[in-house]
Amino acid sequence: MRAVLSALRGLRPSLQGKAICLATDNSTVVAYLQRQGGTRSPALCAFSTQVLLLCQEISLDLTVRHLPGRLNVLADNLSRSRSPVFTEWTLKRSVFWSLCLVWADPMWICSPRP
Repeated sequence: MRAVLSALRGLRPSLQGKAICLATDNSTVVAYLQRQGGTRSPALCAFSTQVLLLCQEISLDLTVRHLPGRLNVLADNLSRSRSPVFTEWTLKRSVFWSLCLVWADPMWICSPRP
């Protein structure tokens, strides 16, 4: 939602009096903007209010739709740095077992060594 607000503010002069369709893979952002707020997150409600007031102020007709993440290829590529970002990771087994030995509390989580 912050990105949406920031983009609208930055593009404000060129968006005045226009109609745009915002496609995002964030279903919560879609819901808050389509429903003009929400009750679960006061922060998101405040951001959505700011977005909608800005749209009203600059006469921007904003339509919002959900774009599944697997189809959001262009935006994902543009937002990534040139170097790969590895979001999937695991601890080495030896490190995991060392941590299990150091902390007594999580011992019940650790299954017997393979």
